[in-house]
This record gives sequence, C-alpha cells and structure tokens, in this order.
Amino acid sequence: MVFLFRYHNFGESSAGFPCPAARRRPSAGRPLGRIIAAEESRRPVCAIVRALAGILAHQEKVFAMSVISVKSLTLAALLGVVGLSQAAFAEDGQKGPPACGAISFRPLGSGLQEGTQDAGLYRSRFGKIVLRADVSGGQAKNYFVEVNGHRLEPLKGALPSALNGCLNSKHVKTPAPAAGASCLGERLRVVLDNTGKEKYVMLFGLAGDVWKLCSAAQM
Repeated sequence: MVFLFRYHNFGESSAGFPCPAARRRPSAGRPLGRIIAAEESRRPVCAIVRALAGILAHQEKVFAMSVISVKSLTLAALLGVVGLSQAAFAEDGQKGPPACGAISFRPLGSGLQEGTQDAGLYRSRFGKIVLRADVSGGQAKNYFVEVNGHRLEPLKGALPSALNGCLNSKHVKTPAPAAGASCLGERLRVVLDNTGKEKYVMLFGLAGDVWKLCSAAQM
C-alpha cells in the first residue's frame, strides 16, 4: 500500500491554521497588543508544523527516487527473464527427436461406427502419429499407424538387430513374435527408433505379457 502526502505551505496564511509570516496591521476595533500576543502564542506550534512540512517534502522526494529505483530493477529483471527464455528456446530448438521412444495406447471399445476410426493420437514438434482401427460389426478388427498423415510401406522380413537395444529398453522382448494377419491386443505400443541412419516406427500388440510385432516401417 502506498501513501502519498500533500501538504500546504504553512509559512503563509491558511484557512485551517494561520502561521504569522509578518505582523499585520491592526484592524478596526482590534488592539495591536492583542494581535501580537495571539501571533506569539502560535509561533512554537508553527515552528513544529514547518518542521513536519520539511520532513514530508523530504520523504516525498525519497519516495519518488525509490519508485524510479524499483522501476529500474523491475525492467532489469524482465530483460533478464527474456534473455534466459530466448537462450533456453534456442538451445531446445537445436535438439532433435529422442533416440528411442514409445507411446502406448488402449484399444477401442465396442459399439463403434463401421469403417476406419481414430484410436489414438500423439503430436509433437517432430511430427504426428495416429493410431487407426478398421471397424467391422462394431468391433476393431485391425490396428495400424499413420505418420504425418501417411500409412507407411510395411518393412519386409525380420527387424534389424540394431533395433534390439531400443526395443528392450521399452520392455519389448526380442526377437518379437509376429502378430499375424490382424493387429490386436490388450494394449498397443508404437516404438520409434532414431539411433541409426534409418528411422523406424514399429507397432506392437500386447497378448498376455508378450508384445507381438504388428508392423514396422522406415520413416
């Protein structure tokens, strides 16, 4: 809470309390001696009032300087925060996607509309991954992955052994058995491997405690 003080010049006459600056000429019917006596009786009080006025004037100047100092410190702090934010953004902007990542999804329920339905979505500044399901008879019959709006060409043959380290770190035992003609599971997991020159995306379905490979593709 800030208090601002305003004061009168108590050395001059005011409506509330006139301090004698000079002896005035007596008015009609008022003796000079009575005027002098009244003014002399008020001199100690006026001296105190003038002293208080001086203190208030000094405090007002100090307050004004304090406001300027606070504004300067606030501006400096804001500039520092902006500088740190820009540095953090620049550093973060230089980072690439994680070398190995995994996203887990739950399967769709029953009573679904016929056709292809979205089952899950993952979006980051590196791209978008959508898990989709082919639905028939109100049930999901097969799951597949689209990356940045495209269904990738499935990888033929076994997975390269260079992917085992990433898969094992995501609790997928290798070599992972094939899921078969349809991709289903109690849960579904997309694993992304960026450790090598080639980038891979793999979809697994959980059956019991075993992750079965549904599909794999190069990105």
